[in-house]
Amino acid sequence: MENRIVLATPEELRRLTTIENLVIKCDPIEEIDRAKLQVTVEAAFEETLKENYFAEMSHQGAVVCYEEGYRVVGVVIPDLYHIVTLARHPLYRGQHLGEKILMEILAKLGKFNLRSKPDRKIANKLYQRVADDSLPIVAVDGIGYNVYWKNHSPFEVAVALAYASSQPSHFKK
Repeated sequence: MENRIVLATPEELRRLTTIENLVIKCDPIEEIDRAKLQVTVEAAFEETLKENYFAEMSHQGAVVCYEEGYRVVGVVIPDLYHIVTLARHPLYRGQHLGEKILMEILAKLGKFNLRSKPDRKIANKLYQRVADDSLPIVAVDGIGYNVYWKNHSPFEVAVALAYASSQPSHFKK
C-alpha cells in the first residue's frame, strides 16, 4: 500500500468549506504534524524544504498557526513578529485562506513582518494591502525579497529588515 499524507478527511473538508468556519490554532512547531505542514508548504511554493528547516525553526522558537486540515499554515517567530512561512495548499486557491490566516496572526501578535519574493504576485498584492509599507532587500544568499511590515516602530522596521536580510532561503536549491 502506498504511503501518502492526507491533509484532511472528506468529512473535515465538508465541515471546513467556508472561510467563516476556519478555525486557526497556534502551537509550538514541536507539537504540530510536521509531515502535513511540509506537504502544504512544499506544494504551495513548488520547492523542497531544506532538511534542517524544522530544527532551525524550533531553535528560533517558532510557532505554527494552522487550521486542522493544514490547508493553510503560517510559521511565526513571535519574539520578532516575523512570519517565516505563509502557505496555502494550491488545491484551495481562491478561498481567501491566506488572507484569513494573515489576519489571524496579526490579531494574535498585533503586528507582523514577512518577506516575499517579488514574483509571488498574488501574495504580494495581499501583503501590500495589509502592510503599512515595504522595502526590497537582498538576503545573505543573494535572493531578492520584498519585506512587508505592519504596526512597527522605526526600530522594529530596522530589526525586521536586518533579520530578513540575514536569513537564507528555507528551500533547497
